[in-house]
Amino acid sequence: MTDIARQPTGQVEPFPKTPGPKVVSDQLGQIRDILSSEFPQASAVTLDYDGALHAHIDVRDGQEIPIVEARLAGMCGGIFSKVRHGASPNHPFQHRISMVVER
Repeated sequence: MTDIARQPTGQVEPFPKTPGPKVVSDQLGQIRDILSSEFPQASAVTLDYDGALHAHIDVRDGQEIPIVEARLAGMCGGIFSKVRHGASPNHPFQHRISMVVER
């Protein structure tokens, strides 16, 4: 037999670590944190998903609505679209500004 089988030396090099993809919850948390810091007067900032990602900003003062809507247009490279407003569910004295998050 002229072929000599090589025996492993017992040392295995580990695969190089690659940065993993961002976890969805991290990305959602970033969006919520951005909105919370940009609109500190908001009583609540929430996200929900029903086939599209929606963000909701609840404010107490109705005069804040046009201010929030105007600032959303240029935020985060324009990822907020279909901005609308109405009453906040189960909170009769609050107003909700809702939008679709395009990301």
